[in-house]
Amino acid sequence: MPSTDVHTHLAPSLSRTVEGVGVDDLGRLEVDGHRIGAAGLYDAGRLAGLLAEHGVDRAWVSAPPPFYRQGLRPEQTRAWVWDLDDGLRERLAGADTLDRLGPHYLSNLLGNPVETGVAVAQLVLGGVLTRHPDLRIVLVHCGGVVPALVGRWSRGVATRRPGIAPDTEEPATAVRRLWSDCLGHRPEAVDLARATFGDDHLLLGSDYPFPMGLEDPFEALSHLPPELRRRIAGNAQVLVSTVVAP
Repeated sequence: MPSTDVHTHLAPSLSRTVEGVGVDDLGRLEVDGHRIGAAGLYDAGRLAGLLAEHGVDRAWVSAPPPFYRQGLRPEQTRAWVWDLDDGLRERLAGADTLDRLGPHYLSNLLGNPVETGVAVAQLVLGGVLTRHPDLRIVLVHCGGVVPALVGRWSRGVATRRPGIAPDTEEPATAVRRLWSDCLGHRPEAVDLARATFGDDHLLLGSDYPFPMGLEDPFEALSHLPPELRRRIAGNAQVLVSTVVAP
């Protein structure tokens, strides 16, 4: 079964003028005044080379968070998403941060995993995963804070905290429908993700090309038995095979 790195990033190659987006003299994109210049974002060949070097067969590619542009109006967001999708295909073919997260790189070190937790809490406590069991959602960064907090959510449901519907599904059960990469930077984090999502729902993830990632996504699994590492590397193929066509 082919191995897949589900967490890599490249910058889109934009073929048309987009409001709020410019290009500097080196070909790097400037989005809403912010230059996005991480090494490797503009080099699909380098990503392909690293995958080959470390024995990973393929990758799923997305635009990184600096391209999200959360402040756009709904109609602008729709157009921007199309531009991102088209731009990533072309690349492969040829909300302000809160002040308290400003110091110490906390917008990334803390903000990213917490944002994942907020999103998943809404899906779980809002009953979205229960009402739509065919959804296939992949989390990154080892599920962010979800593995550490799902027990607290379960306690909130069990004690009927305000704002939680009485028929809310047990959160620890609901999150087993989610998938996550293994980029947790500690063996203990990976093991907690295993307990939270299950071995069959874990995936490779490198966060290419950012410094917080790994050149070799298998490094995050180095403490696991070889057979389990192989299973996790192939789980993306299983995930894709379970997607229900609309």
